[in-house]
Amino acid sequence: MAFTLRNDGNTTQDFSFTSAEVATTNPDAHGGTDDFNGSVVGIYVESTATVGYQQLEDTALYADQILADGTTTIYVVRDIGGELDDTSSAVILTVQVAVGDTASSQGADILSDDSGDLDDPAVVQIVFADGGGDTDGLLDGQYSDTDAFLVQTATQVEIAHTAGTGTATSVTITDDLTAEITATTIAFDLNGYAAGDGLEVEAPNLYLGAATSLSNGADADEGVWDVGTNTLTVDGIQVAPGETAYVRYRVTIQ
Repeated sequence: MAFTLRNDGNTTQDFSFTSAEVATTNPDAHGGTDDFNGSVVGIYVESTATVGYQQLEDTALYADQILADGTTTIYVVRDIGGELDDTSSAVILTVQVAVGDTASSQGADILSDDSGDLDDPAVVQIVFADGGGDTDGLLDGQYSDTDAFLVQTATQVEIAHTAGTGTATSVTITDDLTAEITATTIAFDLNGYAAGDGLEVEAPNLYLGAATSLSNGADADEGVWDVGTNTLTVDGIQVAPGETAYVRYRVTIQ
């Protein structure tokens, strides 16, 4: 989970961080409710060596000497378990201003300001001017913001024969992803199961019932991903009473 931190102060500052899980059933950051809490991993600062969170590169635990009007990216990292599809876990990040005098050394948090003191032209006085965040107040040297992890599991189509006595033959599964791809909410993973194989089938009559990857192109196997129409098709499935077949594919959440 990425947050942008900007130093709106007039001098170079360090910043420290804390995070808190939003209680389940409380509102998340996207109009829904919090369903679960992830396992805490940590809060890290973008190193700029590679764009995006990199476990071995983005390891700093505080923001070091952020210039006035300067920005950096903060990553809140959580482990997510086997949660249900379309569930969310909201997290509150609180940023605390700190002394930024020495490079590569974490400055002490600045917990109070000099706004109640008489003006002294010979002293650099600290005056908080921050707004209130999601869980902190005005003029406290902090700012808090909430975001949420949304779980989107791998997509799987299940075909079950639960009634009747006849065997369903020549079953074809088609799924049109045009709406989601046009809206740029997802992208089809062309290599989800192997290089060039974005589909997988597991059917009693195919490949001895073993889960088997299928190539994207129109060729000898049963699967096709039509990039022109954003439609996938898997055919040749046969399901007898009491049997189940599966068609799987993976997408990237944009």
